[in-house]
Amino acid sequence: MSYGYLRPKDATAASFLDIRYANTTGSLISATPTLGGSGREIGDVYTLVASAVALGAPNTCTITVTASSGLGPYDGGVFAGVVCDAATTRDDIVPGVVLTFSSSGSLANGWTSTVSVGLWAGLITAGNPGGTQISWASGIDTPGSGVVSSGDPSFIAKILMTNTGASVLTGCALRLLPRAKLVKKSGNRAIASIRVVNTTPTEHDVGGQIQPINFTFANLDTAATPDEIDVLMDAVAAFDVTEVETGTPLTSTQLKMDGTEYQIAESGSYCEGVIFALASTATNASEENVLVFNVRHVEIALDNAGTPGTWGTTDLVLTQSGQPSGNINPAGACAIWVRIDTQALASNKQNPFPGDLSVQYDDTGEADWLG
Repeated sequence: MSYGYLRPKDATAASFLDIRYANTTGSLISATPTLGGSGREIGDVYTLVASAVALGAPNTCTITVTASSGLGPYDGGVFAGVVCDAATTRDDIVPGVVLTFSSSGSLANGWTSTVSVGLWAGLITAGNPGGTQISWASGIDTPGSGVVSSGDPSFIAKILMTNTGASVLTGCALRLLPRAKLVKKSGNRAIASIRVVNTTPTEHDVGGQIQPINFTFANLDTAATPDEIDVLMDAVAAFDVTEVETGTPLTSTQLKMDGTEYQIAESGSYCEGVIFALASTATNASEENVLVFNVRHVEIALDNAGTPGTWGTTDLVLTQSGQPSGNINPAGACAIWVRIDTQALASNKQNPFPGDLSVQYDDTGEADWLG
């Protein structure tokens, strides 16, 4: 969900929609959160509450996390001994989101913050029999709930894809791609980042339940420079990968743990086409899960004089008004719409479902894919 320079804002351009926060009691979070680009973030509204506060140099506390959905792997997390010094960062409390916590001498039990990752679309019933709709068509933090007909989309939003960089972005496009969500199962973090750049990955669906693809690790070599380790996918000792920068075909044995990106090239695997980089903290005891979700439910459209144009799932060229096709100037934007087609919803066993958007653009001649 990290968008680089091309980030989503609400319809009034008042706030970014990919990540935002609010201190509701006290000032628990001390700086604006950012997305770390790991691919671990999952859209939801997370409430963080401090307890067991110990004031000192530095302050520490326990933080408990509750997800508004009541679903997903991050709901109910409890983190003891969190350093609160306005400098130390944590990206595991709301995974994928970089947070810092208050050094205030007034820090107290009960201080509370909310962190919103993307837009929470609510609990959706197949076919929307109740005929209700959450709409983010007019602004931020004031989603309207209206009455529509049974079967109509239950969620709709207008989004301004905004160039936050200092140069013109060219070749801008919006795509719907399979989603790969990374969740640490046990041990030290082994995968630093994961991303999808094509339509090849496919979900592992067993009876309507999306099953994870399991990654384990072996033969850590700390004598190598950089450190290296074997990567196993669903207990397969070695699978085909390609080193992204060089295009070199390899197997997944003794891969570098320095941020080097590899693309899974194992034909027919659920994660074929996924790009990952290993973390320097990986050990033989590390275990990571990747859940792949196919493209469904979500439809996109360009804005047409304040209303959605033609809905669909094909790529959209993003163009700032008055500019060449695919160009967005610094601080400029292109308005798009997104909705969830409840008629297409399948078993509730597929919830929570990440309806992410992917953007493509060219900045100073280098293609940048960020999902």
